[in-house]
Amino acid sequence: MKSKAIILKSKEQIKKIISKSSCCLLAVALIAGNTAGSASALEKDQSAEKIITNLGVEVTWFDFGPYNHYYISGDGSNTGFYRLEMSDGTSSKTAYVNGKGSLVLAPMNYHSMSSSYSDGESVTIMNAENSHSIISSEKIVSIDGTLYSDVSSFFEGYTSVTVKATSHKGILDQNGTLILEDKDGKYTDLLYLGSGIFAAKISGGKYAFLDNTGTPLTEAVYSTDWSFMVSEESIAASKEGKYGYLDLSGKEITPFIYDDALHFSEGLAPVCRDGKWGYTDKTGVEVIPLTYDSARYFSNGLAAVAVSDKWGLIDKAGNMILPLENDYLYEQENGLYLARKGDESTLLDSSGEPVKMADDYSYVSYDGSSDGRFYAKKNKDGKAISAFLDKDENVLTGWKEFSLYYLSNELYMGMKSGVYPPGAAPPHDYNQKFALFDSAGNNLTGFKYSNTGDFFNNFKVVFQYYYEGAGLLNQYGAEVLPTIFKDIILTDDGYAFVTIGDDSGNARVGCFKVPESWQTIKAASHPVTVYLNGVELYFDSEPTIKNNKTMVPLRKIFEALGATVEWDASTKTVTAVSGATKLRLTIGSPAAYMNGVKIQLDAVPFIQDELTFVPLRFVSEGLGADVKWDSALSRVIITTQ
Repeated sequence: MKSKAIILKSKEQIKKIISKSSCCLLAVALIAGNTAGSASALEKDQSAEKIITNLGVEVTWFDFGPYNHYYISGDGSNTGFYRLEMSDGTSSKTAYVNGKGSLVLAPMNYHSMSSSYSDGESVTIMNAENSHSIISSEKIVSIDGTLYSDVSSFFEGYTSVTVKATSHKGILDQNGTLILEDKDGKYTDLLYLGSGIFAAKISGGKYAFLDNTGTPLTEAVYSTDWSFMVSEESIAASKEGKYGYLDLSGKEITPFIYDDALHFSEGLAPVCRDGKWGYTDKTGVEVIPLTYDSARYFSNGLAAVAVSDKWGLIDKAGNMILPLENDYLYEQENGLYLARKGDESTLLDSSGEPVKMADDYSYVSYDGSSDGRFYAKKNKDGKAISAFLDKDENVLTGWKEFSLYYLSNELYMGMKSGVYPPGAAPPHDYNQKFALFDSAGNNLTGFKYSNTGDFFNNFKVVFQYYYEGAGLLNQYGAEVLPTIFKDIILTDDGYAFVTIGDDSGNARVGCFKVPESWQTIKAASHPVTVYLNGVELYFDSEPTIKNNKTMVPLRKIFEALGATVEWDASTKTVTAVSGATKLRLTIGSPAAYMNGVKIQLDAVPFIQDELTFVPLRFVSEGLGADVKWDSALSRVIITTQ
């Protein structure tokens, strides 16, 4: 592999190099790929290197010859290896690199790819003309393509192949070793089901079950109209259109009389006959009568069942623990259940009893990756608000009128969903916005990002334009990499892949170690945030400071304070009424009126991004609210009486 190392410095140094007129070029047509013989592409390459040479880290750029377009991605199954694709417009190749950017599989022309995930293991298979590559989380194994063909997806470490010498089916393990072969050529396919059991396809659409030596468990054959499953020492199967179960020796342990069936969990399996569901045990006894319209697996001794779209909980004796009166039941990661009835949600413990909470929440969800904290939503003053709380219901983040997502114990992501205009195709008309928040719920960046990407070691990838304009934030909300890249991928090894390119399709991929020093870089300032009665407000356009006065979009703040708003386009005048109070302001004018009395403004209303901005303090106090300023957090705190 040819490679070139260059040096990246700070964002501030980039700004000194790039004039305002060239910033747009950087974000859109920044960097050309390594296009042999193209003078314009070469000039763009040199310009890009001149710009990013000053960012402060050593970057290795991938270069495998006359390719002008490179793209890096995960392999689709979280193996820890990354797929590097390259093309010159007429031909393409794919290579694999590890999380440190080292080449582990040389570029090759692959004709097909498949990925699978089962039993905690991810596997990708890349099929070429004379070789097959098995990519797992442990290693990459090459299979001789002159010996095997038709390599399919893995399941629990096994894949079906065709042995080229005999055209018979076989099974390979993840080391590429042939562990089972149909030497008599009786079967058209072999599938691994789990627990050492294989399904062998027979002509006519029937299957036999084999042990790991290839010996049939029974002379009986089973239909193909259902996915075979092995669980808890049993095989779920179908025969002549009916469903039942076998043990691992091939003995039928339940009659094949059911119209539908699921696998065993905690010793019981949901089965259906004549449109009604119940549960059978492994002796074939229907221990819970078939009386339900829907039934789920048992977990922690409980199962969700439904009649007429109303859900409840039963125990393993069939006792109704929670009445059939909920619109839906969601099992939480910690074994609790969230029962939804209309717009209200109730959190239930393992006995089906409501978990006692001090407040009335419309939604509660526990995050299994956090330390017991939970996410709650409720309605306040007719407004939906949300926050993260600890196990004792202490509010950790403050209440927000937008959604929060847990990243780590130090960081959250705030999201305001957009609305698709009629007939609009996502994502480009989807006006979603993201901001980064610290552990106390302080807004670190403002809602200025349209999408987000990888998160590792408290670094977060963000996008300025949906899927382009990628940058990198640290835990303080500082853009340690500006949003000028086509893509950024973080690896568990502490490295980052960056993709840069232009509008002509030229693109390059580089890899570098993310410096530990980037973790401590502080953001230059906090965005201005506005809290009304303890709830952080969301503005379509961020509040700004003019003449030391906080300016906010007028309609949002007026409506939040309970005022009605009228706009006179001919005079560019806005009138707000709340009770006996009437305020009137005019764009560009320092004169405002409160109940007809003229007041001189220090900051005049203006229009920005098609929104009218007005002075927050004047509006809030004029409508009877108390206003305070927290300079340390750049926060306006409004309290109404």
